[in-house]
Parts: sequence; structure tokens; C-alpha cells
Amino acid sequence: MPTLLEQARARRAFELVNAIAQGNDAAAKKKYSTHCRRTPQLLQQSGICQTVAFLQSKPDMFPFLRDFASLVMSANAGAAELLAQKSREAEVEEYMALSAHAMQCAAWMKRYAEALLSDD
Repeated sequence: MPTLLEQARARRAFELVNAIAQGNDAAAKKKYSTHCRRTPQLLQQSGICQTVAFLQSKPDMFPFLRDFASLVMSANAGAAELLAQKSREAEVEEYMALSAHAMQCAAWMKRYAEALLSDD
């Protein structure tokens, strides 16, 4: 049975991905979908700190990073920088909790990208 936190993640991830799906830019949709699908693996391989740094280093990833960070941090304005700072400065327990939360958020974004941004 999903928890309220999991439902909140799912609802917000749907809103973010659906907003992209409603747009008219096919290239932007494809890039966003690619980032949604790759981020869970990046998080697992490299951790939250390196993943966020990588996403920040690529200008074409900003729309995805903005949305992903707003989902993880439950904030809108400045969420990407807040997530980057938190991932760099967190103590071990907080870092582990942040990583687990980010993985769940990334998983929801991936699921909705597969459903809403499919090329089929």
C-alpha cells in the first residue's frame, strides 16, 4: 500500500512530466524523457552529489534538473542550487536519506516519462 509520502511524490512527478508532455517541442520532450530514464541509474552509480553536479554541468539538462530538484526538495525557486548544496554538505545519515528520497523521486519521473513521453 502506498504511503502518503509516496503518493505525494507520484502526484508531483506526474504534474512535472505531464507539463512537458503537453508542450509542442518534440526535441525538448525527447531530451527530458532521456534524462528521466537515465537519472535513476546515475544516482545508483554515482550518488546524489555527483549526479546533481553532472546535471548542472549540462545546460540542456536544466529543465529536467529544475523539475527533479523541485520534486526532491519540495520547493520551486532555487531548488536546483539547494539540492546541490544539501548533497555537498549533508552529514552521512542525512545524505543517505536524501539519496533514498532522490531515488524514489527519480523512479516516479522515469515511470511517468515512459508513460507520457513515449515515442510510440
